[in-house]
Amino acid sequence: MKSSKRNTIIVALLAVVVLAGISAAVQAAPGRGDGAHHRPGHFMRIIDFLLDLDLTADQKNDLQAIFTETQDTIKPLMGDMHELRSAMDETFLGEEIDVAKASSQIEEMSRLKAQITTAGLTAMLQAAQVLTPEQRQTIIDARNEWKSRFTRLRNMMLSLFGESAVE
Repeated sequence: MKSSKRNTIIVALLAVVVLAGISAAVQAAPGRGDGAHHRPGHFMRIIDFLLDLDLTADQKNDLQAIFTETQDTIKPLMGDMHELRSAMDETFLGEEIDVAKASSQIEEMSRLKAQITTAGLTAMLQAAQVLTPEQRQTIIDARNEWKSRFTRLRNMMLSLFGESAVE
């Protein structure tokens, strides 16, 4: 179970890195260096390009609305988490540690993380409902290919350090 969760996190992080790289490439493309990353629909162009989903105009609009709504939900929660993390540093590293205050802050951080997770997973469910079965299969196939490539790369790196390969 831990290995599956770790692999899921690693694949998610790899996807974020890939999306960031593609986003940078799209921005650097001729005629795109003018703040195109802030234009509505930019996220969907990246996804459509990355996975070749052949999204319809309605699907693009629906997915962009889901992305925007989720972003609007998560952004203030992330700000709250940042402020809370700073407060937690003061509580945890102060001369006198207030355990009750620290416990309260831990509970609040857990609540914020749960809200962010719920918003993200809800968005994923909504997005999946917008896609056709064929488009969802394309995503599954791409995820499996990325996972395979990542496993090969990870095993190559492990072998450089004398570690055993992981399947």
